[in-house]
Amino acid sequence: MHKKLVAFLFLLISLIAYQAYITKVEAQQTKVYVYPDRITGLNVGETIKVEIKVEHVLNLRGWEIKIFYKSSVLNGSAITPQTEKCPFFNEQAPGVQQLYGLHNFTDNFNATHGQIIAYCALQNASVSGSGTLLWINFTAVGYGDSPINIGPVWEGETILKDFNANPIPHLTSNGIVHVGLRDASITKIEAPISVSANSIVKINVTAENQGEVPETFDVTLYYDNNQIGTTLILDMPAGGIQILSFTWNTNGLPIGEYTLKATATQVPGEVDLSDNTYIFNPLYIGLRDIALTKITPSKTITNDTTVYINVTAKNNGETGTPSQTFNLTLQYGTKTIGTQTIENLTVGSTKTLTFTWNTIVVPAGTHLISAIATTVPGETNTENNIAATVIIETILGDVTGEGKVDIIDIATIAKAYGTYPGHPKWNPNADLDNNNKIDIIDIAKAAKNYGKEI
Repeated sequence: MHKKLVAFLFLLISLIAYQAYITKVEAQQTKVYVYPDRITGLNVGETIKVEIKVEHVLNLRGWEIKIFYKSSVLNGSAITPQTEKCPFFNEQAPGVQQLYGLHNFTDNFNATHGQIIAYCALQNASVSGSGTLLWINFTAVGYGDSPINIGPVWEGETILKDFNANPIPHLTSNGIVHVGLRDASITKIEAPISVSANSIVKINVTAENQGEVPETFDVTLYYDNNQIGTTLILDMPAGGIQILSFTWNTNGLPIGEYTLKATATQVPGEVDLSDNTYIFNPLYIGLRDIALTKITPSKTITNDTTVYINVTAKNNGETGTPSQTFNLTLQYGTKTIGTQTIENLTVGSTKTLTFTWNTIVVPAGTHLISAIATTVPGETNTENNIAATVIIETILGDVTGEGKVDIIDIATIAKAYGTYPGHPKWNPNADLDNNNKIDIIDIAKAAKNYGKEI
């Protein structure tokens, strides 16, 4: 009695489990699909294996599948079942006799497509679950895209029958194969670095087809996350390059920094997306402009002494642009005299810096003295970032710059005798000892070198 009870309970549990499994399968939609659904990066001559799978089917006894593909891209080379049985039926009902084979297998069904019609059925049995119904080997014969259609598109069709030969409702999902490298690319944005507020900006975007097949794709230009415009590129040949022109109206946009971004839409089968976006950063709205307006040395003719050189800078930027911080470098020839920083110079403001130049180690001759302001972010007019003057290093007592000390030099110093800075007859070149006055000491220094030349 105990054994019968155990057997009954085991049978009851099995029936409950089976009913739960059947209920679960019934609750899920049966689907027939191509696997993998997308194949990319193939080269001509390569062979691929494509499977047709079924998912969540209940009481499947037989199937027939009609497959279409583009024969200029793919050719079929092998299929199962043809000489082998259906893999799914083998797994689920390994000992049951199968009827299997092909109704049609041709790469030349019509002028553009190949067709495969395969079938398989069980003898007095049905199975449930998921698995592979058939697989096909395809060889890539040309560049391009080919669908693998098993649904009611381009004459594809899938039929599933249950044990009583009734149709099994199901969904179908097609696949696609891409042969040849696919790569739409944005390689350049050409735009000004800085523009006036409320201006019209012309921007060029360079797009390339770096793949092996013609491509159609959109190119969209943005500032920050706002779209400027979109242009369609149609059938760009492999290796093709096209420059697209966009117009950006900045009217009403605040003065500041902006990022330009150009994107190319992903083409079918494209896997390298790293070059589908190009960033131009930053573009400044509101012109920035640092100008050096004056360079004034304390002397223009010197002789082994110290010269003080004043350099005046001005922020000529557009109203509303920020204060600027930049460096000023003073040099003679290519040698640096010194560098100083001007901080937070507001629009319209000026500032003068003084550099000290000891000419004791400077060789005699005429020297070009240049003041150079570093370019601030967004500055495009850099011609006025440089100011220059000339200073002559000569023998002590030569105040005319002729390279010798003669009566003209003595007379020039005598003419300025008794003067000081601010005096109408003041001549800084005659102040040989740099004490801001011209006296007998200056005449004596010149007289000591009288008749000497460089």
